[in-house]
Amino acid sequence: MSYCENCKYKEYSIELKKENEELIRELDVVKKERDDIKEHIQKFILDYAKERAN
Repeated sequence: MSYCENCKYKEYSIELKKENEELIRELDVVKKERDDIKEHIQKFILDYAKERAN
């Protein structure tokens, strides 16, 4: 493999690493949103159960 081919693979690897990091950040945002929704649903169920108990 020539030096230029190595450079191309290295550049491609760097691009993939950046894309992967961006996807991980997006996934973290989605996980946070999912956790917020879960918390909201749990609070709603708890409030509903308390209301029904009274």
